[in-house]
This record gives sequence, C-alpha cells and structure tokens, in this order.
Amino acid sequence: MKRSFILLACMAVVTMAACDKTETDTGKEGQEETPGPGGEEENPGDEEQELAFDVTAADKTYAVGEEVVFTLSGNAHEIEFWSGEEGHRYEYRDGHKVDITKVQLEFTNNLSNSRSAEGRVFETRNIYVSTDFNGERTVAESINAATWTDVTDLFTLATSYNKENPTESGTGDLTQYVEADKPFYLAFYAKTAAFNVASEGPCWQVYTPELTGETEDGEPVMIGEMDSESENNFDFTIFNIDDENNSLGNSKVGGNYFVLQLGTGPVTKAQGLWAISRELNAGYIQLAPESCKIVKYDWEQPSPETFTYAFDAAGEYDVVFIGRDSVTREEIVKHVTIIVE
Repeated sequence: MKRSFILLACMAVVTMAACDKTETDTGKEGQEETPGPGGEEENPGDEEQELAFDVTAADKTYAVGEEVVFTLSGNAHEIEFWSGEEGHRYEYRDGHKVDITKVQLEFTNNLSNSRSAEGRVFETRNIYVSTDFNGERTVAESINAATWTDVTDLFTLATSYNKENPTESGTGDLTQYVEADKPFYLAFYAKTAAFNVASEGPCWQVYTPELTGETEDGEPVMIGEMDSESENNFDFTIFNIDDENNSLGNSKVGGNYFVLQLGTGPVTKAQGLWAISRELNAGYIQLAPESCKIVKYDWEQPSPETFTYAFDAAGEYDVVFIGRDSVTREEIVKHVTIIVE
C-alpha cells in the first residue's frame, strides 16, 4: 500500500519568500542609503514619482529551449517574473484548491478469540460514514443522533487470525457517501454479545487503514492514515457506547492499528465499541502558493533593460511580470503570451 501522495500536510502557507530571492522592503528606518549627486542622500521617498513599467517580447512563438528576451522599461523598484509553468503561475500566487473526484478506503484486519460455543462472538461488525455527526466522539447521545451510512459491504472482514497475512479489506469506493466541501467522519463499530465465561471477548484488529483521494488529474491524495506524525492522522477515539463507565477492556489505538476488544468476562449485556476518526474533508485540497523569480529586489539595484528565459516544454504560457514601488507598494502587472513549439 506504498504510494506517492499529494499530502494534505502541504497546506502550510508559503509566502512570497518562495521566490528565488527574498523581496526587500525599502525606504524604512535603518536601511543603508546611497548618496546622490552633490553629496545629498536620496531614496525612493525623497521625491514622489509616478510608477511606470512595461514589458515586451520580440516575438510570440519560440522553440523549446530557445531563449526569450523580454525588454523591460520603467522605474519599478522591484520586479517579479512568473513564467506560467506549473509551480510558477501568477494566478496561483495565493495557492489554489484542487477538487477530489474519488475517495477510497482500504485496510487489513484480523479476528481472534472468537468462540461461538462459549458465546464469545461479535453480534455485528460495521464500517460507517457520517456527514452530520457533531464530532462529540465520547457522547452516546451525539453518536446516536447522527446518521451513519453503513458501507461494510464494500469490504472484506476477517473471519480468522493470521499474524503474517492478515485479511485484506479490498478497496472500497466511498465517493458517493461524502460531499464536497462538507466534513465527514469514518467509524468502525463492533458489538460484542453477552457471554458468561471468564475469558476475554472477541478481538477485531484493524491495521494501516488508508483513506485516499484522487484529483481531476488522476493525482493520488492522502486524506487519512494512521500515523501520529502525519497531519492526516485519523486520530481514532474508541468509545463503549453501552457502558456508562466507558469500559474499553483491551481496546486501544496503536501507531498504525487499533483493537476493539472487551476485557475478561463474564459480560452481562451486549456492548458496542466505536472507533471514530477525527473530522475529515474530501471535497478538495488546498495547495500552497506557487513561486516566482525575483528580477529586481530593491530600489538600489540597477534596473535591467532585458530579462532572458528559456522554456523546457512546449505549450502556451501566460508570462507575468510585476513592477512594484517599494514604498507605496503600488504595482503594475504585465501579461505576455508566449507560445513554445
């Protein structure tokens, strides 16, 4: 079940420092100033000047690898270059959402300590999805009030124990049971029948559950997994809904697995154990802002008359240059369409 995923953890905010050189605010106290003519110091704030900035290219169509020479003019203190290639697109400077079009769950599992002759059995084992649960995972009233859609039939549940080769669940498609932009919860449920012997109850062990998505472009996305160091961790909470003391017996959540099992009997009434995930979202993922290249980073740097760039792949690119006044932060955005064949 090893795959490469676009992790939801990549939601970390990336600022404009993602550009090749950090932008520098100018005209602030403590900045070294360059003496002007006649020995007088000058900086962008000494004299108001209307921002002017323009960009042109000699041609519109170029070959792969051919240098494109852009001619720059004006008085911008800072200049950014967005090539229009993936990862460097101006329209995604603040990041963007990618819709998830498929949601799938898979895991492996074992069943042990089940003895029908002694009554030590599960009355039922189920897997549920809810889009209206309020998130109170240790409150019986909240769990009972939610609508839980039973998706058990999409999976293969273990009927025996095999340490080396636990039963594979198969891949269950949950797409139709979740809604875009609406949180949902995943739950595993096992109800143990009452039994009179002084032995432990039946045990359901679930290993390495993974809830994955797929974007419109077919890219895999990790939505939920059992990994305490991952921001996508399911963070399962186990709750005994039929015991006022929430007696969990041997039930526990491990590093990449969880166990649902009551303790030593006798057990006088049937009891249901829930393992409920944290709030999940499978409508979209938020990708980090894309980055630019800094052509000029402050007013002290000489203004380049040209900028040269070569594209590695064919396509039509919306090239964007931004000229900015470092004091007022006013900016002029120039688009240049480049076709590479």
